[in-house]
Amino acid sequence: MRRMPPWRNDFLNWAIILWIVLGTARVALDVRRFGFLALRDYAMVYYAAFFFLAQRYAADARARRFLIACLSGAAVVLLPVYILYQVFPAFFFANLSVRGVPLIFFKDDLAATFVAVGAVLVFHRAEGRHRLWAWPLATLMFLAVLSGYNRASIAGAVAAAVWLALGRRWKFPALQAAAAATALLIAITLTASGRFPDLESRVEGWFERAASVVDISGSRVYGSVHAEDKGDNNLFRRFWWETIIDDTMAKGPILGLGFGYDIAESFVRKYRPVDEEFYARSPHSIIFSAFGRMGFVGLLSLTAVVAAFAAATWRALRDSRTELAAAGLWPAAWAIFVSACFGVVLEGPMGAVVFWSLLGLANGWPNRSSGESCALSQTLNTIDMDAPLPAHVSELS
Repeated sequence: MRRMPPWRNDFLNWAIILWIVLGTARVALDVRRFGFLALRDYAMVYYAAFFFLAQRYAADARARRFLIACLSGAAVVLLPVYILYQVFPAFFFANLSVRGVPLIFFKDDLAATFVAVGAVLVFHRAEGRHRLWAWPLATLMFLAVLSGYNRASIAGAVAAAVWLALGRRWKFPALQAAAAATALLIAITLTASGRFPDLESRVEGWFERAASVVDISGSRVYGSVHAEDKGDNNLFRRFWWETIIDDTMAKGPILGLGFGYDIAESFVRKYRPVDEEFYARSPHSIIFSAFGRMGFVGLLSLTAVVAAFAAATWRALRDSRTELAAAGLWPAAWAIFVSACFGVVLEGPMGAVVFWSLLGLANGWPNRSSGESCALSQTLNTIDMDAPLPAHVSELS
């Protein structure tokens, strides 16, 4: 598109470049030892290349509109399809498949996180009359995430709303808070009537899931079937994270255990010493993945990325010149990142490609109103830099 380097001279760009350089240096040491597995685990680093692609495309008004429309549209379609997937799973596995392979197979935490992302994007893309349908749709999507079973996606959705509140952009968080409070009040009222036992179980499960967030030891007893596995999930993560800290500190605190190293081996031997296969290679947290693979070097470089991400988000949301659509990209990216702190998200393409693309679009968005940006872009595009100057301009020069 332009004969220019794909990066910009700002804190976020250089932090991501540092993350890629250090990760590449680490994997160069691991390829001979671990082969393809090293390249597979290294994906959590090289997916960041999508940041630079999206950042460049964001400079073009048509390109960024198209990409954001794709992301928003996909999230809108996802909501009803995901609901149907949960209600009629047999159809998706038995009928909507090719040679036994389902055409649609959702990873629950990512599906819910993308619904949250879609709620933020749809809300902030809508203008004028489109708000009459877009804002209720965004609210429905947000409530669907809050009422779901996956706590990582709930944390991501709440984080997005909190960032908008910190940026003094109150419309989205205020509307979602009011809708959530109203829905909860209605649910509690109906539950108190005693006529809806299933709803009572769901409300109880929602409160227990909320309480399970602080149940670090996993010792709490859960009475609802909608929250009975949450204590085990907490214990699972805590034990794995502690094992990674112990192994990394013992074998490679500075540079980590490397890409390709089986960081689940010690965990499985201690936590689940039975004869069953365990395929997960990521410890359900990008933070512990970075520390386990790259040690303190990786952890510090990831911290630099997060710090730059937070600083850029703060500036953009507090700047009155930031367009509404651009303001939605930053919290949408935070929804994915927060979810990635408690799940396998940025280690695979499903979450990483969308996250780095959103972040690139946000950071590459021109820091002007859309009218000024488009006018400036159109003016520059009509100038032929190689054409001779008019006579009167040459004389003036």
